Amino acid sequence: MAFKSMACVPPEATRGVKTINRVRHGSDSDKATTMATPFSDRPNRGSDTEIVWASPSEPAPVFSGDGRARRARGSSDDNEDEPPSGFINEDLRAGGPYLCPLPVSLFPFPRTHPLAIETDRDPGQLFNAIRSILEAHSITFNSIDFCQCQAEWDPEEPRIPTILISARKSQLDRTWLHASREIHGLLQKKNLNDVSVEIADPRVFEPMQYDPIHPTDTIYPKWDAVCAAILDLGINNCRAIECFRYGRGTDGKNPQTIIVTVSPSESKYKQTREQIVDILNNFELPTVGVIIAKGEIERSATPWMLPWDDMKDAGQAGLSLGKHGISNSSGTFGGWVEIQDATTERWIQLGLTCFHCVDPKEQANTAPPQLLTRWYTNGISANDADAKEYLKVDQPSMHDIENELAVLDEFIKVDQNHKCYASIQTALQADEFITPPDSELYKSIKASLQKHMAKKLHIEQFRDSGAPYLRHVYAGSGYREKPILRENHSDYEAIMDWALIDVEDSRVGDNNITIHGTPIFHAIHHLTTLRNWDVIRPLVSNEDSGTDDLYKVGRSTRFTAGRYNGIKSAHVATKINEHGEQETKVTMEHAIVGISGRFSNPGDSGSFVFTRYGEVIGMIFGGHTQGPISYMTHISDLFDDIKAITGCIGVRIYAKRYVLLPPLLCQRMPLITRIQGAQTFVLPP
Repeated sequence: MAFKSMACVPPEATRGVKTINRVRHGSDSDKATTMATPFSDRPNRGSDTEIVWASPSEPAPVFSGDGRARRARGSSDDNEDEPPSGFINEDLRAGGPYLCPLPVSLFPFPRTHPLAIETDRDPGQLFNAIRSILEAHSITFNSIDFCQCQAEWDPEEPRIPTILISARKSQLDRTWLHASREIHGLLQKKNLNDVSVEIADPRVFEPMQYDPIHPTDTIYPKWDAVCAAILDLGINNCRAIECFRYGRGTDGKNPQTIIVTVSPSESKYKQTREQIVDILNNFELPTVGVIIAKGEIERSATPWMLPWDDMKDAGQAGLSLGKHGISNSSGTFGGWVEIQDATTERWIQLGLTCFHCVDPKEQANTAPPQLLTRWYTNGISANDADAKEYLKVDQPSMHDIENELAVLDEFIKVDQNHKCYASIQTALQADEFITPPDSELYKSIKASLQKHMAKKLHIEQFRDSGAPYLRHVYAGSGYREKPILRENHSDYEAIMDWALIDVEDSRVGDNNITIHGTPIFHAIHHLTTLRNWDVIRPLVSNEDSGTDDLYKVGRSTRFTAGRYNGIKSAHVATKINEHGEQETKVTMEHAIVGISGRFSNPGDSGSFVFTRYGEVIGMIFGGHTQGPISYMTHISDLFDDIKAITGCIGVRIYAKRYVLLPPLLCQRMPLITRIQGAQTFVLPP
């Protein structure tokens, strides 16, 4: 048995339960923590991210009735109500008075907490008492950890002091519930009422796996009709309806599962679950399960560190972009496109990102409300004069520049305050003898300090020179939905979220995406336009895995790989129409599932999505808060909307093009010249 007291061991000991999704170690591990709100005033959330679930049908006698197992709030008791005692009994965890929803972060226990003082005074007494209770209930455990818990999504404040016991659940009963209550009774006798007790199977902390739906899956040909039937239910607070292979298996063969995302509320969803089960049965889909879970579809920014070569004159694909001169947001500069002017037929090179990355609503120089309303509703036409004034952009974003400078200041402070650095430096100045190990240590610290100071100076000079200024928005989508018409497909609407950037001549670049450690495939140095982009090309053609691997380079998660889901996700949003009335808008969006973790995070909006051959197939505009799911606009829909808003007659991904000229022209032209971004090679006669 392993025993660990968070009050007595270094922060690394919080890794006692190795399968926790993520453990954060903050500098506040020894700070006093405000005592938690009395549990009587705080409803026990438990595993409430998953509200209700029903499995695919299994043949009897595995399950009774229709062959589907059911669960609510993580428990096969299938009870949505809050337990009156505050203690909960889920299938893979039990305890109380308060358990955090999953996924959860663990933090070291503050030494000033009464529990830490208790264990410091007599380290073995409490451990032995807890062990005796567990053994009396025949619970074989792996570890006992003292920690602070906090939900990663909608986190609690303050964090929850918790005794976390890792054990293996072998049968569904109430043994763990009784043991956790008894352990908490022991804590109450020691005036430790604010400490929760949790007994958990490590499997509950393993992240759920999402895999794409394949054309051979039973739901694939029926999805449009099934999704429409679920939408007709009018589910309260619904945010998305989608379908993936979902479960804890890592072989890609988890059950097909309809995932309904709802925003947090007091609504009950067991009846809705049963209605969806009826729909599945009516469509003869017994192998498809359903889960209704809390979450949101987000489009936002997040901090990240800049790579050293982010400070370049040319605008760089896959790196940060933000509103000019302000530091409250960052998105991704997807890359370069060209549009063909309808009058001159000349190709114009422009940058491309998401509109919400350059939305001026929260900046100091905010556009007038009537102007914002026009842009949001109708989009921004080409060369809009107001956009030149209010929609200026930087690369890198000022948010990332200021964040990076703050990080460098911390690194410099650590180097300068190293306990050996100052003393060795003083000894060297006094011409005293320095041992070889001390000399090597001094050189190492000095090299680190010089590196950080040089990078800080480089960034400050870049910022102060005005170099981040990229220019302004040339045209944009606003916040609109566009009807998508497809042969052999149902008509639907999709979110439009894009902005073309008119870039200073001195900062015009190319689509080289080898930044951020991007693996160099044989044809991926530069991006290209998807062949036959005006026709939806099947993205589920890989016979082995069912889908093609896709890639993106973005500001937050850098280079990542994912797989295209074979069926679209329904997004549900409430909007205010031109009459000031609320209306529900449903759009169908392309979804990508990350292969190893998330495909994108907040701040990656605007990233181009491309194939292993460098063909751009879409642009990221958002993601799911609870799963490794990202959403993109298909390149064909994107280009169609750009043509509709700007009036141009052609759109393509920018690429260097090589043109051979006839010998007659060679006599009148220099050996190499540049024409509209194309590299023109002239062969001598």
